[in-house]
Amino acid sequence: MDALWVQALAAIVQAGTLAVTAWIFLRQLRVMTAQTLSSARAAEGQTLIKLVEMLGAREMISARNHVIALKAPLHEWAADDRHQAELVIRSFDMTGLLVRNGMISLEIVLSTWGPRIVESWYATEAFHRQLNREHRSESYMDNFKWLAERAKERNSDPSRWKGLSPGTGEDAGQVMDGLARHKPGLPG
Repeated sequence: MDALWVQALAAIVQAGTLAVTAWIFLRQLRVMTAQTLSSARAAEGQTLIKLVEMLGAREMISARNHVIALKAPLHEWAADDRHQAELVIRSFDMTGLLVRNGMISLEIVLSTWGPRIVESWYATEAFHRQLNREHRSESYMDNFKWLAERAKERNSDPSRWKGLSPGTGEDAGQVMDGLARHKPGLPG
């Protein structure tokens, strides 16, 4: 009988040890998961700070305002108009790339810059098509196009974009004035 008790006690101790080990493992797994999520949030925060710095730079705000205000058709654009448009396209293409690769939240980008993305797309769309032809690519800088499509879906009220003439920026100022009334504090 004593041997049976010893074996039973050993089995109970083993089961207890296994349960404690499993509990410690699960606890460590939770801590590691929380640390990983915290690191990911910190990385996204750093990416957001860099994005805000890039899109909020005076040169970028000036470039966006410049192309949105253009009334001339693309064939009448001066070299500076094209340079400003390329700055805008590159900045929002990089933004789209960051979103598509999970480095920053689409919701954050669209809630902050959505209307400006759409306006900038309409103002530069014809130039973007020209760049595609020049680079012999159907998808050159297409992260911007993808981002603009998501922004238009999010702000799907077609009256918001009525009057915008792709590639000319026509009526963009009026649209932005209207958007500013609905979304105060939009970045430039």
